[in-house]
Amino acid sequence: MAVGPFEYPVLNSLLDKGTEIWAQKSRKTQHQKVKMLNQC
Repeated sequence: MAVGPFEYPVLNSLLDKGTEIWAQKSRKTQHQKVKMLNQC
């Protein structure tokens, strides 16, 4: 699959968005785990 120079910024922004969302999700799950541990 050939990727043109115009497609790179789009791919990079998509990757950035994906990593951002993934980081937010992992942070949320960590917060939930901490809350459960604190409740015990």
